[in-house]
Amino acid sequence: MGCHSLFFKGKQGVGGLSWRVCGVTVGILINKKTGGRVVLRSQHVVGRNALRSDTVLSDPDISLLHALLRWQDRHWFIADYGRNGTFLDGRQLVKGQWTLLSANQHLRFGVSPRNLWYVADVAAPVTALIPLDTDDGLIELASSNLLPNEEAPEMVLYQTAAAQWRLETPDEVRVLDDGDTLCLSGKTYQLSIPYLVDDTQPSARYAPETTPYLNFVLSLDEEHTRMMLQYGSESVDLGVREHHYCLVTLARKRLRDMQLNLDISAQGWIDCAELAKSLGIDPTHLNIQIFRARNQLLKVSPDHSNHLVNIVERRRGSIRLGAFAFDIMRGSVIEGHYEPAPALGMLGHE
Repeated sequence: MGCHSLFFKGKQGVGGLSWRVCGVTVGILINKKTGGRVVLRSQHVVGRNALRSDTVLSDPDISLLHALLRWQDRHWFIADYGRNGTFLDGRQLVKGQWTLLSANQHLRFGVSPRNLWYVADVAAPVTALIPLDTDDGLIELASSNLLPNEEAPEMVLYQTAAAQWRLETPDEVRVLDDGDTLCLSGKTYQLSIPYLVDDTQPSARYAPETTPYLNFVLSLDEEHTRMMLQYGSESVDLGVREHHYCLVTLARKRLRDMQLNLDISAQGWIDCAELAKSLGIDPTHLNIQIFRARNQLLKVSPDHSNHLVNIVERRRGSIRLGAFAFDIMRGSVIEGHYEPAPALGMLGHE
């Protein structure tokens, strides 16, 4: 089961926690006695084992692994494995046999009336952040997300073309798997990724090999910076944005270091505090600009996300532009051109 076995840590159904899903339609069970709600995962375990269950029920008549629920072929199914049985609308289920679950039915795990549940919704599972320690609603995720919001982001959470989820904060970049937790605005959330058992699943997204090429165009007074993304014969105009000037500042540092014949592994690094000071902003605003730059690129070109996730690289309080080819034009004059050397250093990590 992995890390997600700690899902809700027993708070659903036994603590009377009232869940709001904020308009997101998902599979939901509601405890008839406490009002506690369970948001169903695509593979959902009910049982007494706190290390392996998604919903923990502590009553002695509940087995360590009591029942399994899963989303398959656009429907929810349930199978009983408990020594004291699982009952659907009063009828005991055949142990180990999958049974279709429908809205408005009642489930009872074991014999206690405390474990009587109402099937409130049978919608498909979604990729979302589930709150573990508050009654806030779940956060449904798009392929790229500024969290908690675009106005004051603390982090960016995005999916690469290889379907890998990555989290970036000012302090770290890490890969997340189903069930991993993160802290957002002082609250703990768990990532829930549906693993669908369905013959109609879409095929994997094509991930092209062409590395994107960056074009920066600055006004003469450098008040406006336009950025264009080019790959092959295609070009995307990203418009004029404040965060583009941050990127072109990093690009200029890369260019100067190349002209000084520095090794590619050493090119382009700038101390974050120094960069923020040169841009006339505080470090928090610098991080927000980086989050927004990455989020914009991932949204306009999701098929190139495996490359674009590295638009800005981090190490020990410093950042740099990733190893992308680029041009910088100021007014009508080309200021410089950068082409990363075809070497191991192109990966940009030390």
